[in-house]
Amino acid sequence: MMIRRPYPEDSPENGPAGRERGFALLAVLWSVALLALLGARLVAGARAEAQLAAAWCATAEAEAAAASGVREAMFRLRAGGAPAEPGPGGLAFHSRIGTAEVAVVAASPRGLVNPNTAPPALLAALLEQTGLPPTAAAAALRALLSWRAAAPVQHLTELALLPGMDEAALAVLRPWLSLFNPGAVEAPLAPPAVRRALARSGAQQEAAGEDPGPLAEVSALASLPGGGRFLRRAVLRLEPPGVLDWEAGEE
Repeated sequence: MMIRRPYPEDSPENGPAGRERGFALLAVLWSVALLALLGARLVAGARAEAQLAAAWCATAEAEAAAASGVREAMFRLRAGGAPAEPGPGGLAFHSRIGTAEVAVVAASPRGLVNPNTAPPALLAALLEQTGLPPTAAAAALRALLSWRAAAPVQHLTELALLPGMDEAALAVLRPWLSLFNPGAVEAPLAPPAVRRALARSGAQQEAAGEDPGPLAEVSALASLPGGGRFLRRAVLRLEPPGVLDWEAGEE
C-alpha cells in the first residue's frame, strides 16, 4: 500500500488560513517598523528642540551678564564722588555674574577716532593696521570720505558696507573708533594703535561739535562655561548718568 505524502501546497500553512496569517504577520512587521521610524524621528526632534532651547537660554544668560558688566562699569566710573572718564590706561576688570565670566573694558571717546571728522591721513593710517590689502584699504577710505561728505555715519556697523572692508578688518578697526568724540583725538587717552596712527599721519583734528561732557565707551564680553558668549557695547554719559548708545556686538 502506497502512502501519499502531502505536497507543500497541500499543507495547512499554505491554505487560505495560512496565507491570512502570513499577511497579518507582514502587516504587523511593517507597523512595528513604521512606529520605530516615527519614534526615532520624534526622539531626534525632541533632542534638537532641547538643544535649541539650551542654546537660547545660554545666549539669554550671556546677554544678561554682559549688560550687568556695562552697569558695573558705570558704577565704578561714577564711584567716589565726581565722575571721571577712563584715564590713559582705560578701565579694565573681570567679574563673575552667575556662571558667566565677564571681561569689561572702558575707554574715553576722546582717545578714539571719529570717522565723521577725522582727517583722511589719520583714517588711512588706521586702515593700514587692520590687515586689509593696500588696494582694499584705499577703496574703503575713498568710499568713507564720499559717504560722510553726503551724510554723516550714524552707526559704526555701517562701515561694514564700505567697498574693500571685510568682517575681520572691521572687528580690528571697531575698538579704535567713536562717533562721540567731538574734537581732536587726545593721544594720552588713545589706545596704542591710535597713537601709532597719529604719529604716522601727523594729522591734527579740529573740534567738531559741542562737548557732551564725560563719556565712556564700554565693551563687556560674557563667556559661559559651556562656550556661550555675548558681547555688549555701550556709550555711557557719566553726568548726568545715561546711555547714549547700546549695541550688541558680533562674537
